[in-house]
Amino acid sequence: SYLESNILQSRKLSNMLRNSSPFQLGSYVGAGPASSAAIENLDQLFHQAFLVQDSFLGVVLRLAGSHNGQFRLRDGCDDAQGALFSSWDGDHDSLSKFQLGGLKSVWSAVRKQDEAYGSKPSYLRDLCRETVYFETVADLRWCLVDIQQDPTLEVVAIKSTMTLERQDREGLRGMLSAG
Repeated sequence: SYLESNILQSRKLSNMLRNSSPFQLGSYVGAGPASSAAIENLDQLFHQAFLVQDSFLGVVLRLAGSHNGQFRLRDGCDDAQGALFSSWDGDHDSLSKFQLGGLKSVWSAVRKQDEAYGSKPSYLRDLCRETVYFETVADLRWCLVDIQQDPTLEVVAIKSTMTLERQDREGLRGMLSAG
């Protein structure tokens, strides 16, 4: 299809959208197979990210729900009672309680592309963003195993920013944190 060949440039993304989307993706006669050409500009990359962000959030919700993952609460959320994170089932009515990742800002993407990737937009791989909090390393581990075994997902790279903190603000030792 035109979408698969020219915008998404990926049969896998196209199939994911086709299988998880409530709307019908158009098909155009004469469109060839998905291109393996590199992304040429940020506009094209943001179009792809916009098209897959709802499906991405759906995958994140499924994984979080299966592995006791929680989402960051908005500052000042009345239901928080001092908590920073809470589980979420994706219910639209409770969406306003959570501080979700969404898409990376254009400004941030341009800056990262220029400073870290030599103006090559195809190197940017984190436009669709989400943070899931796990209370145990075991829950995180099983979530990562689930990601690795899911045929609809492809792990391209892993960057760990987890460190062992010497002491957190409450005086507890041995806490893992990411930042």
